[in-house]
Amino acid sequence: MNRLSRKEFEEVLNELPVSDEDLVIAKRHRNGNYGTMLRRYDHVAFNAAYHDACISEEYRISMGL
Repeated sequence: MNRLSRKEFEEVLNELPVSDEDLVIAKRHRNGNYGTMLRRYDHVAFNAAYHDACISEEYRISMGL
């Protein structure tokens, strides 16, 4: 089973439509891709979301979904 890489996860986040409110990261408005800005400026939130995504993916695979 191949785990989702951090770079792949960042790219998935970059493709999501986000509002201007979502681009306020670490108390500042950030311009750019959401996933990249989250990884750079709020790595704790990025890592938490990444680990949740990996756990969800592993669960779906184990259940045959």
